[in-house]
Amino acid sequence: MSGMHAATHRRSGDPQPVPPSAGRPNARTTVTRLLCVGAHVDPAFANAVVKECIGEVADTDRFVAPSYGYDVLPVLGHALIARNRRRYRRTAILISPFVPVLLSFLGMTATIIGIALWLWATWAAVFLERLITLHTLVAHLVVPAPEGGRHGFDGRIPDHAALTQIECDRINREQDGSSGLVYYSGYRPFVGAGTWQTSSAFPILLNRANDGILPPMDDRRSPGRAEVAPFTTAEIMGYIQRRLTAVLQAEEWEGQRIEELEIARRWYRTAIGRVRPVSPKDAPLPTEQGVEHYDAAREYLCVRVGSWDQEVVASVFVNLDVRGRTLYTETHRYELRPIKAAYHEVDRLPTAISPSDVRLVAAKAVVQMAGEAIGAAVTICTFPYHLLLRALSRNRPVSPRDQNEFGAEFPARRADVLDYGARRSVREIGQAPGAHHFFQDMDVKKYGDIVQKRVSELVIDFLEERNLDTGEYRARQATILNQGIIQTGSGRIVNTGRLAVGENASA
Repeated sequence: MSGMHAATHRRSGDPQPVPPSAGRPNARTTVTRLLCVGAHVDPAFANAVVKECIGEVADTDRFVAPSYGYDVLPVLGHALIARNRRRYRRTAILISPFVPVLLSFLGMTATIIGIALWLWATWAAVFLERLITLHTLVAHLVVPAPEGGRHGFDGRIPDHAALTQIECDRINREQDGSSGLVYYSGYRPFVGAGTWQTSSAFPILLNRANDGILPPMDDRRSPGRAEVAPFTTAEIMGYIQRRLTAVLQAEEWEGQRIEELEIARRWYRTAIGRVRPVSPKDAPLPTEQGVEHYDAAREYLCVRVGSWDQEVVASVFVNLDVRGRTLYTETHRYELRPIKAAYHEVDRLPTAISPSDVRLVAAKAVVQMAGEAIGAAVTICTFPYHLLLRALSRNRPVSPRDQNEFGAEFPARRADVLDYGARRSVREIGQAPGAHHFFQDMDVKKYGDIVQKRVSELVIDFLEERNLDTGEYRARQATILNQGIIQTGSGRIVNTGRLAVGENASA
């Protein structure tokens, strides 16, 4: 680990180190630092990060999800280093059982010595791996000292053979969400936004103001009444983006404003085919909205509000589509939950490793040693069985899933068409199962409601400027924003939203 920050050059797009005198680091640096901690303390997280960013054999060409509020490359570098360290430990533990096996040919005494050496080697591998991890956390991933000390996270990318100049440039280009195009994989397109919360969609008829639903029987119009001004989907989307940016970013009342706000329009499309699409930075943006085929792209107005040092992010995605004289409004709300609580434990570590800390690590290594030794013995004994299963699976018959209704069999191991879209972001992998604080849940709902309320008001303004009736739109939005428990005049309670009852219940 001595080469953690030994790079003498900076790769293209590297985040700038945080100055030691900067005091409290910004939110982007804080989130990146905590995710780097997760790479060292959470093996599942580190493996998932490597798989999503670099991939294994079948995922080498998959796009990297856009990174909002953090930097991918430092997290990937720490994940690669942590994974290599765990592999070294695992290799040493798997080799050590052969020592008593070889010494067993020399007699009982040699066998006992071999067993002792096996257990000691297992303990030593676990102890060294835990001690190096502790040193990395204390020396490189704590909050940087404001006095300019040597320790602390500086945002640099660790050196690793997999992080070549070409690979870093590719990831930097793909993680940049400012390109306006996102290639996604799976069912939901909003990769990187976190967990889906609610969705709403409704159509309204575009009638003239104060007109009825039915069109007039002749061409006569009321005197002084203005005609309807037709508009396109691009016009209303652009109007809402401009006005929403001006309202939310410039709006301030007694110093109270929405911080960490991002408003952008992005196209989402799949990346399934025989050839990998060009990078979002180089690809031209689609021009036609509402195309209906498997390679279609849809444009959404994306509004993100970060709170709690960007650990909790509320996202609202809005799509408007004009079909004939009908306006279709589609809204999706997502929540990016806080980073796992275990990653925050780095802030409780001491500023230096003391002898008592080393003794504590050695004691914990003894407990872990037993499980590692048993696991290594089981792995060695079952290795021939797993090897046989792998050999047999290569010649397995075609399953019913590989046949169509006409009985023609598709090649079972052929991959002419691949999915190159991003599946999930590094930030989504590191999010906790739920909020750590009651106020975090409330803040996500608060910002989602504020954004949705502002968007609906701007849509109403746009329609009124074109002499269109807004009564139906107002009624629809009032129902959506106030959904929950509604008590009707008859005394019945109607639940139009999600309902949870009981302590710590969630819906």
